[in-house]
Amino acid sequence: MAESNRNIFATAAIINNRKVFLFRRLKYDVWELPGGGIEFGEHPSDTARREVKEETGLDVKVENLLAIGSIVRPDKIHEITFCYLCRPVKENAEAAIGDEDHDKFKWVALSEIKKIKNLACSVRSVLKEIEKCLKNG
Repeated sequence: MAESNRNIFATAAIINNRKVFLFRRLKYDVWELPGGGIEFGEHPSDTARREVKEETGLDVKVENLLAIGSIVRPDKIHEITFCYLCRPVKENAEAAIGDEDHDKFKWVALSEIKKIKNLACSVRSVLKEIEKCLKNG
């Protein structure tokens, strides 16, 4: 059996005031959740918290594992995503872009998220669970 291309990530669905944080990845022009690769020996929830801080400057509390997404991207990479439900530690904390891979961010309500045509595959793979969180606050 041929070996496939696999990537395993941890992402954070940061929910605040019935909105989820998304930012735009320049290279692919897609809106995605903060997250990244799991470092050797690192728990995925710690990856989600670390990546949020690095990419947005926000401190978050990881509440629980929201979903596990599994998709095959258009570039033939099989992506597994551990998506964690997170809340900002400070309610009115200001986010900022903390890396060169992203250029803008927004807090998106449930009615808006379905209208985003260039939503990242990784977000689409866990969208049902994110929608439930947005409905429940």
